[in-house]
Order: sequence, then structure tokens, then C-alpha cells
Amino acid sequence: METESSPSNATSAYTTPTRPTPTHPMPTHPMPTQIAVLKQGTYERGRWSTRILTLDSEAGTVAVSQKKNPQHIMHRALNVQTVEMWPHYNRYAIEHHFNSLKAKMVLCITGKEVNLTDPNASVGNYVRNKVGVLLSASIAAETNFWTAASLKQGSPKYSSGQKNSSTSGNKSAPKPLSVDTSTTSWFISFTSIESYEMAVMVLMRYKNEDGSRRKLFSNNVAADLARVKRASAADGERLNSDPTIEAI
Repeated sequence: METESSPSNATSAYTTPTRPTPTHPMPTHPMPTQIAVLKQGTYERGRWSTRILTLDSEAGTVAVSQKKNPQHIMHRALNVQTVEMWPHYNRYAIEHHFNSLKAKMVLCITGKEVNLTDPNASVGNYVRNKVGVLLSASIAAETNFWTAASLKQGSPKYSSGQKNSSTSGNKSAPKPLSVDTSTTSWFISFTSIESYEMAVMVLMRYKNEDGSRRKLFSNNVAADLARVKRASAADGERLNSDPTIEAI
């Protein structure tokens, strides 16, 4: 005779919030991921160009290249420090109506520019072999120092090697500041909800030099992603044909 089992008296252990579950296949290898996107001109609001976005979770960088030649970096790469999803990025930074699906499928990626000493090097070789050496272990400290607000406002940063001058006659003189002007923001528009979600998932895997997870998004990334996905499902809009998503 079957008896009804009684509820367990054991209390469940606390678990940390889970990441949003992807609805598309995730890459199972560490190679960089490439997605066809639209990138707004850095100094040309409203002018979007088709580009190939390369995301490298191991190097902690993103790079863009021309669609016809995706293996060669066209601009400087970014060492990613923050990523803003809709509705957290500056609503006046793009021309799209802020509540439109196009605006919701935009990511604002902010970071420090990495100069390309060899502009002809392939994305795979350059990013993996040289960027990590150029950035060094200071990435972790810089990531902790720079907040989303300071990145947007260009807040001044004290030079780590700076000392108060003992030879100055004016003891009350303010300490000189070293302003970091190398941070920049890229506005990237995705042409399908699948590519948008793919990029978010890959960016959530980014790590610091010491192997710790790099916190790029706000704490409500799962809710923000779900909101964009609901908007896409309700709108039923395809901005363009499905982009090419591939690894180098």
C-alpha cells in the first residue's frame, strides 16, 4: 500500500542567483566568437556600419573588423570594463526611438583601447598571443577602480606611482591628477535576438588576468535580458537576415 511521503524537514542550502539560461547553442571551445553586427560611428551618431564583432573571453577583449575581411582587425581592440544593456545606457547616444526594439537590442561596450602594433595581424593570433602581454596583471586592479559612473564621466585617476613632492614650497598645493582618456564606448546593434543573447552570454564569461570573473554587467542582467527577449517575441521583428555566428 502506497503512503504519501511527508515533506522533508531539511532546509535547502542557499544558492547564488543563476545566470540566464541560453536558448541557443553555446560554443564549447575557448576560441573567440564572431558575430555580424552594426556598429555606430564613434563620432557619428546615427551612422551604423556592418562589422564583424570578435569577442574573446580569455583575453577579455572585443574587436571589430570589416565583414568582407573578418580575420583582420579594422580598429583598435577594447579591453572590456563595463557593458550596459537597455535601458541603462545613455538614451541620447543613439538615434533610434529609445523604446523601439532596435534600441533594446543595443549594447554599450566600454573599455580601454588596445593599440595594435601590428595592424595586419589576424584576430586570432594578435588577440590571443599579444593582448594579454600588453594588458598585464593591472587589469584586475583597474577593473575594480573604474565604476560605470567614472567611465561615463571620465573621472580623474591618481597615478599609482605619484608621490607628494617634498621640494615644493607650497604645502597646500593640490596633488596633480593623471586623467585616463583611453576609455571609449562602442554602441553595437544586433540584428537578431539570438545574436544579442549570444553576445551577452559570451561577455558574462569574461575573466580577469587572475582568472576571477570580470563583472561587466549590472546585477539585474538576467531581468534585462528577459525584458529584451519578451520585447522581441512580442514584436516579432527581424531587423535583418540572421547574422553569421562563428568561431575563428
